[in-house]
Amino acid sequence: MGTQRKILQMLLVAMLLVMLVGIIATQFNAKREQLIIDYNLIELNRRTKAVIKEQEHKIYQVIYDYTYWDPFVEFIKSYDQAWAEENITSSIYSFKLESAWIVGLDGNLLFQAFDSTQNEISLKFDKNMLLQLHENRSINYYENVGDDLFMIQGATIHPTNDPGKLTNPQAYFFMVKRWNDEMIQSVEAISGCKVTKLLNRPDSKKEVKSDSISVIQVMKSWDKQDAGYLVFKTELGVIHLLRRITIQMEWLLIVCTIGIFIFLGYLLTRLVTRPLSLASEIIENEDLSKINQLKKNSQDFERIGLLIEQFVKQKKDLVHAMNLAKASDQIKTEFLNNISHEVRTPLNGIIGASTLLSEPDISLEVRDDMIAIMNESTQRLLRTITQYMDISLLSSDNMPLYPVITGLPAILDPILDEHKAACQQKQIEWIVEFPTNYSHIKLLTDKSLVEKILNHLLDNAIKFTDKGSITFSLQIEQSLLVFCVKDTGVGIDQKVKPHIFKNFTQEDASNLRRYEGSGLGLAICYKAAQLLGGEIWFDSEKGIGTEFFFELPYEDDMLLSKTDVNLPQTNHNMVNQLVLIAEDEDSNFLILDRIIHKYFNVDIVRALNGIEAIDYCRKNTIPCLILMDIKMPLMDGYEATGIIKQQFPNVPIIAVTAYGLSGDEHNALEAGCDDYISKPINTKILLDKLEKYLEYITPK
Repeated sequence: MGTQRKILQMLLVAMLLVMLVGIIATQFNAKREQLIIDYNLIELNRRTKAVIKEQEHKIYQVIYDYTYWDPFVEFIKSYDQAWAEENITSSIYSFKLESAWIVGLDGNLLFQAFDSTQNEISLKFDKNMLLQLHENRSINYYENVGDDLFMIQGATIHPTNDPGKLTNPQAYFFMVKRWNDEMIQSVEAISGCKVTKLLNRPDSKKEVKSDSISVIQVMKSWDKQDAGYLVFKTELGVIHLLRRITIQMEWLLIVCTIGIFIFLGYLLTRLVTRPLSLASEIIENEDLSKINQLKKNSQDFERIGLLIEQFVKQKKDLVHAMNLAKASDQIKTEFLNNISHEVRTPLNGIIGASTLLSEPDISLEVRDDMIAIMNESTQRLLRTITQYMDISLLSSDNMPLYPVITGLPAILDPILDEHKAACQQKQIEWIVEFPTNYSHIKLLTDKSLVEKILNHLLDNAIKFTDKGSITFSLQIEQSLLVFCVKDTGVGIDQKVKPHIFKNFTQEDASNLRRYEGSGLGLAICYKAAQLLGGEIWFDSEKGIGTEFFFELPYEDDMLLSKTDVNLPQTNHNMVNQLVLIAEDEDSNFLILDRIIHKYFNVDIVRALNGIEAIDYCRKNTIPCLILMDIKMPLMDGYEATGIIKQQFPNVPIIAVTAYGLSGDEHNALEAGCDDYISKPINTKILLDKLEKYLEYITPK
């Protein structure tokens, strides 16, 4: 397929994709906005009805208490106006009423009282309404008089011994409350809405306008006619937010569309114009050094590159045998001389901090300081122990080599990320100078040893540099990779240079006090480089800086292709959320359990040994992931992994071991484990691996 046709197809697909995303996003936002409006209208209607009901109940409770009362019955018989003034008129001011009315069974007015601060109103008590009240014993309705809306509560009058109002009524008692500004303000405070009182029917019962919603509650008269209306209106901020999001999405689509066209223009130059110019230059100058750049383009130009290469030169077959030499050096005496200081120093920090943390009255500031000291000391102790183990194995010729074909980016990318962050923390300039084709290099080597060497060199450069820059560069020569770590730090004194690669060597006592470390890092680098068949050397000037070189052999015809990349095999058939932890130590299990539960919504079960892990997988739900300790009683993790993988090959298993020696990862993978992590557990590394195998589970 031609390059221009590819670009046209990509352009068409991109345009269709942008249009589809725009349509889907617009429809989705519109539906979501309507759902939110409908839900809030229902809630507002329910809430406002409850508020009105509460106002009605306040008056009902008062009138109910008054209307089963013997003195009230006596008043009906005696018409004692003084009693009515004292008990009925006073209730108007006590309960902030407009008026109170006592009506006889024949419909005649027996007594009326008004709020002296308000204008008197005239009410008519319909016979049918009184008949309804007589039958139901109570009534609640609304009337509009003039420009005001009144709430009227009525009840029949009975003796004190008849709270159920089963006897015949003696008369009717009405209490009237005006929906004035004070009452509306009270309702507004309770409902959280703006309340408007209307006497005429509005155009619509429900209204949605701009970023607010409103509902209308109809106030009924005794004969179910509309007496008035209360409009409750509230702001709906989420609608405003949704509309802002919609506008942002529209702008995002516009920007994406522009970006796509710019990108396609770049592709046109990248896939057509530039390769043609490069092919012409190679043919004119017969410069085969640029042939690999031409092959990186499309298949058409790759075939052209092969033809040019065959025409200009004969292919050279270079076979390089990697001569692995093991360096031997006795370090037992030096180990004993340095182990006390390098182990006791961080142990002192750990023990001292833990002792202070046990004090009940420790302040938060001191607690944070002690936790930081413990974390720093444990990391230093771990580095020291790892270095002693490495130098012991290297010096006794027992360091195993596990050469595998590894892409150079798989080694360098994690190292670049880690040390870039360390430089930023110390405000040191971080410079990387790699050739453009480094990502296509692969080599047959022990990946962990190469990482160990580069990490030691970069750690030292950052440790001994307080200002300036760190430069990490790579040169690709014929059959050789030459790494260079250059710093602008304190440099190395001339008298120390001959001994710099010996065990426990540091420049002087002042540096020992200023910079932590066992002095084993460069000795490990030197012996590991020899083991890999490479070399390591340096140039340094005191006060100016240091430049370390690490030379590693490789076969230059090993190009990294897409099929060389081993991607993690995620079992998408695993839909459960169960993680099995095979761990015999309670403390280790507790740490794993707390970390996983904090970040993932999964269930966790425990097996105390390999046999229990196998039995659980056979008899229960197959877990979506297994964390397998290696050293366990009855059956170790290697044997258990092999048996589980035979029956359940799709279950991912991560080896979690405290051995931590070079080669343990290889042994775990050989046993059938899908991944490996060493103790003490680094939380970030653990979470990265969990995210890889639990990608279908929503994290917390």
